[in-house]
Amino acid sequence: MNSGVSPKRTKLFISKAPPGDDQFTLWIAPRLEAAGYEVFADILELDTGDPWRTRLTTTLQDETVKMLLCCSNERLKRKGVLQEIGIATDLMNRLPDLNFIFPLRLQDYQPVFGIVDLQYINFEKGWAVGQPSHISPSSF
Repeated sequence: MNSGVSPKRTKLFISKAPPGDDQFTLWIAPRLEAAGYEVFADILELDTGDPWRTRLTTTLQDETVKMLLCCSNERLKRKGVLQEIGIATDLMNRLPDLNFIFPLRLQDYQPVFGIVDLQYINFEKGWAVGQPSHISPSSF
């Protein structure tokens, strides 16, 4: 992890579009936690009645060390995902951490502003059968 990052930034924030990414999140989160990471995802952390927008924004702005962005054309058109990319892009510049956003390619996609030049981790050929050979706990 970037040594210049504030010690209170400890979470990997999974940016996703529910309900389509819920199964992927439920698959990857325990693997990351087993590797020693703290993971935040709405499906794991939010309870009925929680102020979800405030909770996501606060966690992303104040506690996140890296954002894992679930990517496909459909996901990257969702207003909430685009807003999270905007916040993360701002953080990438302010921290500074040019590797703050990790795109996770779940399906083919056209990059949007903020992630156009970022290398992705490819899960397109299937994530439940095994992890890509180039992803490891040290990736983050």
